[in-house]
Amino acid sequence: MNTHTPLWIIEGFYGQPWSSAARGHTLRKLGQWGFDGYIYAPKADRSLRREWARPFSADEQRALAKLANTAHNASLTFGVGLSPFEIWRDWSSATRKLLTSKLSALADSGCDQLSLLFDDVRGDVDNLAIIQVEIARFALEHWPGDTITLCPTYYSDDPVLAQVFGPPPKGYLETLGRNLPKSIDVFWTGPNVLSTALTDDHLSDVANRLGRKPVIWDNYPANDGAKSSRFLFLKGAEEREPALRGLANSYVANPMVQPYLSQLPLYAIASLAREPSSAFDAEAAL
Repeated sequence: MNTHTPLWIIEGFYGQPWSSAARGHTLRKLGQWGFDGYIYAPKADRSLRREWARPFSADEQRALAKLANTAHNASLTFGVGLSPFEIWRDWSSATRKLLTSKLSALADSGCDQLSLLFDDVRGDVDNLAIIQVEIARFALEHWPGDTITLCPTYYSDDPVLAQVFGPPPKGYLETLGRNLPKSIDVFWTGPNVLSTALTDDHLSDVANRLGRKPVIWDNYPANDGAKSSRFLFLKGAEEREPALRGLANSYVANPMVQPYLSQLPLYAIASLAREPSSAFDAEAAL
C-alpha cells in the first residue's frame, strides 16, 4: 500500500458483535485491500471488560486462538482490546497478578498487539493520568507481544465525555503524554467522539500535547449510538485524508454493527489510503 500510515480496523463498538462467519469474511477482504491489522474489542465481550479479571474459559481461549489464526492467514496483525474496568480503583498486588495472568493468556492465544483500553468509564479521579501511566508501564513490562496502544479515558476534547464520565483532571492528556513511555502509542478519536473530519491543524495539536503522533481511533463508520444506530454510514471517507498521509501514527476504523455493509466504507478508506486525495473518487469507490 502506498501510504506511511498503517491501516487497521477495531471491532470496538457496542451492541451485538459480528458473527464468526461475517468476521472471517471481512478479515479476508481487509487483507486483500491492504489493511495491516485487526483488533478484537467488542464492548459486549465481558471477558475483556467487566469480567476481565477472571480467567478465560476453555471455549473463550480456543475462540481467540482461532480468530488469531484467521487474522494471520489474511496477512493481518492480530490485536485484542483489554478493558480492565476501572482497575485504578484497586491497583493492588492481587490486581497486578490478575493482569499479568490475563496478558499471558492473550499472548498464548496468538495476540500480537495489545490495546489497553481505559475508555468509557468514570474518570474524575485524582492523579488519574499518573495511575494509568503506572498501569501501562506494568503492562509493558509483562506483555510478551509486539506493541501496546493505550486508549485514554478522555480520548477526545468532546465535552460529552465530561458530561457522561465526569470532568477530566486538569492537564490530563498532557500529563499522560509526558510520562507515558514513548514505545506506547495512544488512541485519539479526533475533535469529537464521532468526528466528521480530521484536519492537519487538529492532528498536529494533539501530537504536541501527547508528545507523539496519535493513533486515530475513528468512529467512522460506527453506528452503535442512540442516534447513529438509525443510519448506515457509507460515505465520508475523503474527510479522513490527513490522518492517512503521515499525520497520525496509524489509522484505526471502528466499523458498523452491520459487518457486510461495513465493507463498503472500509474499502473506500483503503482506496483513499492508496492514492492522493486529488485522484480519489468517492462515488467510484462506493
